[in-house]
Amino acid sequence: MNTHLGALCAGICILGAGPSVAASFDILTDFDFGNSGLDRREQAQVKTTIGRAVDFWTTNVTGYAVDDANLVGINVPVRFGSFGPSIIAFVSDRATYPNPASNGTNYSETQPFTINTEFLPLLAANPRIAFNVAIHELAHTIGFGLRWVDNGVYVNGSGQYLGANGLAAYRAEFDPLARYVPVEIETGLPGSDNFHWAETWAGGPLATMTSFIDHGPMVTDTTLLSFRDLGYTTLDSVQPTAVPVPALSPVMLVAFLSLLLLGHRRGRENT
Repeated sequence: MNTHLGALCAGICILGAGPSVAASFDILTDFDFGNSGLDRREQAQVKTTIGRAVDFWTTNVTGYAVDDANLVGINVPVRFGSFGPSIIAFVSDRATYPNPASNGTNYSETQPFTINTEFLPLLAANPRIAFNVAIHELAHTIGFGLRWVDNGVYVNGSGQYLGANGLAAYRAEFDPLARYVPVEIETGLPGSDNFHWAETWAGGPLATMTSFIDHGPMVTDTTLLSFRDLGYTTLDSVQPTAVPVPALSPVMLVAFLSLLLLGHRRGRENT
């Protein structure tokens, strides 16, 4: 579930200034397997999984919504460590670009992605889970949850996401009468509350950007279009990618079901 890199540019038109090309959007990963205990084949598997997740996001998030030469992508150091039985992975909010971009937006610049080595055997045996974890955590590196407050689309503790694009998508996708997109504030976990869609939101608990682990990626249009509120250009609807599903042995199936129960009781990926 570690990654690689991908990039797409998107054109925008600035009124009165003629056509302009928005800055290139990249997710630039750097791997340190020193604490992972993985052999070369396993390291390659991790890079492939995260690389596919990078490709997913750089296909669906097509660029910065501003032509700013200072914006050159997001650096994502991928690291490993042991963190107990309840957190599979997390993103550390290390750095934004030093100043807001010319459109006033605060963009992520360096966002380390750390994977819990205690879950590596299960992730290796279950590509759908691994891919879902990578998709989830890379969304945080782009700014999901982490850039909400400083870009004025969320107030901590309110449970109400108010970004215009994300809210419009939520109304179209799930609840036409919604006044806000529900945000998780009830887990009591610092990395979960205020950084994810609520488990009780109308998009359902299986959606990838809720706090708890589920079997496969299910990125909603609400999630995708919320990135427009954070200063990116995106596709109008999520373009999914297929994930191979190997047959689970009885032992691994039991382990997987245990993880689901653990996740819904305690918590999964934290930001």
